[in-house]
Amino acid sequence: MKRLLCGFLLSSSIGLAPACADDTYIAPVEDAWRDAQVQYAQGRYKDAFGNFYWAAIRDHAQAQEIVGMMYLLGPETYGPGIRRDPGEAEFWLKAAGQGGREVADYVRCTMRRAPEQRDADWPAAARNCARALQTAR
Repeated sequence: MKRLLCGFLLSSSIGLAPACADDTYIAPVEDAWRDAQVQYAQGRYKDAFGNFYWAAIRDHAQAQEIVGMMYLLGPETYGPGIRRDPGEAEFWLKAAGQGGREVADYVRCTMRRAPEQRDADWPAAARNCARALQTAR
């Protein structure tokens, strides 16, 4: 009853839930990052994604890069627990690039090329992205 009452009072007054501090444990970013790395190495990609995502939404640039890549490559690489979503991939790769992750910048640049450019002259498109990134820095 205490939890229910506590949650109701605080959530109705300031809009936060869960309201009681002892109701949940919020893992620090470092713990989520470490757990994700272990799970990824074990091939538990769905579990790893959840922890990478937790760190990514808390501005961990390397986690943002990995989340972006997992969204980009999807179930073909990571199994049925990870969906392919190019829009989400671009969002997370952009965030990672803004956090200083150069590979994320490069991948996002190359994925934005028109499909006909990728098929016709992929190496040239990749070189153009690399040059653009070098001049931007």
